[in-house]
Amino acid sequence: MPKRVASSIVVIIFLLAILSAATVYYRKTYFFSPLTFRQDSVINLPYKYYRNPLYIEFDFVKPGSNPYLPVWYRSVTTNRSEILQVIADLRRATPSSVHPNHRMLGNAGMSYIVLRQQVFPTPRPPSPILLTVQIYNPQHVMEIIQSNGQPPVVRNIPQSLLTILNQQESESVPDK
Repeated sequence: MPKRVASSIVVIIFLLAILSAATVYYRKTYFFSPLTFRQDSVINLPYKYYRNPLYIEFDFVKPGSNPYLPVWYRSVTTNRSEILQVIADLRRATPSSVHPNHRMLGNAGMSYIVLRQQVFPTPRPPSPILLTVQIYNPQHVMEIIQSNGQPPVVRNIPQSLLTILNQQESESVPDK
């Protein structure tokens, strides 16, 4: 009996070691947990595309001195909790009955959220795009551009996302 108990303990320890190693590997390699990952209109690519590290670019179009040449401002975050908050806000957004009027807006009041995988030591040069959201501030709607070839999803901008956008816009600097 003692040999049986000892061998059971060894097997349990071995299984726990394998489980721990797998957990560490997935947490270091991928942004999402394989157990809780779900595809939807926001996170629409397969699991393997969301490898660490990820970052979000917030791009803002502002009028410049020449009315025909707007100035682009950019802010970048690599903070995991901020990225998860933006994704949660995008998922929580309700479908919109208003379709953005591209011709009426031009570039005025537009901003973008771009989720990228960082494959270089710094966010520059541009890395693969995993998610693009085009935001029409005057109309309070956004288009989630599908990376998988599906048509864009139009949703209302949640207040919590507007707060994040306003904060990021205040921290943005002109893009060169």
